[in-house]
Amino acid sequence: MDYETHFTLEEQTREQNEIGAVSAIWKPVYRGYCHMRSLSSSEYWQSAAQQRQDEIKVFCRWDRRLDVDTRTVRLILHGHAYDIKSVENVEMRNEECVMRVVRRSG
Repeated sequence: MDYETHFTLEEQTREQNEIGAVSAIWKPVYRGYCHMRSLSSSEYWQSAAQQRQDEIKVFCRWDRRLDVDTRTVRLILHGHAYDIKSVENVEMRNEECVMRVVRRSG
């Protein structure tokens, strides 16, 4: 499989400025290349039942930095932010990763 699309995994952190105000910022955690694919027909209908029919699969090489809490990270592809719904280390072989992502609205 060819990994030709560049992506960035970003983690949300909190920073406090010199006057004490706290703000949320996104910091890059990992940069790599991936292959994107839409869901198969059966996967599509399973996602549609959960109102997530716009979900896509992202395939990339496994890296331990991809083993993250999906609530605090996002994926940047083609300049758009995607929420990560799941991260799978395929067959726990530390070779390939499959992420299911949904484009953020707004």
